[in-house]
Amino acid sequence: MTTVTQSAGQKFERLVEIMRRLRAPDGCPWDREQTPASLRPFGLEETYEVLEAIETGSPPQLCEELGDFLFEAVFLAQMSDEAGQFDVGDAIDA
Repeated sequence: MTTVTQSAGQKFERLVEIMRRLRAPDGCPWDREQTPASLRPFGLEETYEVLEAIETGSPPQLCEELGDFLFEAVFLAQMSDEAGQFDVGDAIDA
């Protein structure tokens, strides 16, 4: 049996697509009602959790927290895209 692995880029595109679906009119009600201001506490919490993982020196914990942190970044970029401000690609370029 051959195992097909996804590249980091493919995984990132999948994350962006999941966020688009969550924010779509028929997506998740909670995700759709969020705003950048309402996500501020989550972004701050994830930042602290990344810093804590760095301090503890736990690679598995850091990996998990970076995933959560990345999700928050994609969430905010999706809202900015919906508002016609910039998309996640623009944020990557910046």
